[in-house]
Amino acid sequence: MIVALSIRQPWTELILSGHKTIEVRSWPTKYRGELWLHAGKKTDINALARFNFSGKNISIGAILGKCELIDCVEFNDLTWEHWRTEHLNEGILTNKRFAWLLRNPVRVTPQPMKGKLGLMRIQDHAGQERL
Repeated sequence: MIVALSIRQPWTELILSGHKTIEVRSWPTKYRGELWLHAGKKTDINALARFNFSGKNISIGAILGKCELIDCVEFNDLTWEHWRTEHLNEGILTNKRFAWLLRNPVRVTPQPMKGKLGLMRIQDHAGQERL
């Protein structure tokens, strides 16, 4: 079974380029291991401008690569500030958030696919892994 996570651009691109090693989520996961990265169809317009991306130069609506999800921990005020260069989020920690710790990003040829919320489990029609 393949497990994927849909993330708005440019965050997917920043993970695949090694600039972002922590994905911030409002929910935890017990899953560990290979995590495929899906670029959602919606983009984060403010982040595109902040990181000098053009919406025309990035892929959306596709699997773009994979990484390894090695841990998931709840942020506190100290870890939020200490890990800022790894999660790249601005502002203060205002709600419960979780750090999904990522490593070893690998880019693949974009594979168009519809995303969905939460962790996606991907299979082909025969029940085999699709990617």
